[in-house]
Amino acid sequence: MPKKADFVKFDKVDKSYDGKVLVVKDLNLDIEEGEFVTMLGPSGSGKTTCLMMLAGFETPTNGEIFLDNNPISNIPPHKRGIGMVFQNYALFPHMTVFENLAFPLKVRKISQEDIEKKVDKALAMVSLGGFANRMPGQLSQIGLLYLMMVKFNNYQALISYMKNQLTLLLQNL
Repeated sequence: MPKKADFVKFDKVDKSYDGKVLVVKDLNLDIEEGEFVTMLGPSGSGKTTCLMMLAGFETPTNGEIFLDNNPISNIPPHKRGIGMVFQNYALFPHMTVFENLAFPLKVRKISQEDIEKKVDKALAMVSLGGFANRMPGQLSQIGLLYLMMVKFNNYQALISYMKNQLTLLLQNL
């Protein structure tokens, strides 16, 4: 079966967050179906922004992104069929703390009432109850760790973090 040329296509894509500085400028990129692509560049060069636009978490300022020859810039992320692993602790950066914890429960079709109870209980367990409406980027590292611990029921991560912090503290005495 022949591969589809231009399976993913960035056509003259620009992205600016402030309307002045372009973080992505005139990107033209064609990716064949099944092709493996690596984006290399220094921090702040637009790599993550390109992936966020492809996944639908950001919108191009100019230009269009195509998936299988269909424009997708105005299609919401959940309707694109594209998976993405975020470099920021596997949290969705566009969702609040509450929404991040509620997302897997919604996918499992848990009732809204039960979701609210479960998320509120989980946040209270790690003293993050007052942070439900904050975005992940607004939390400290320990707050992010607590949130991840709750999201993935991974208390080992907290223990490991605390051991590392204690080791650093002892080394500096």
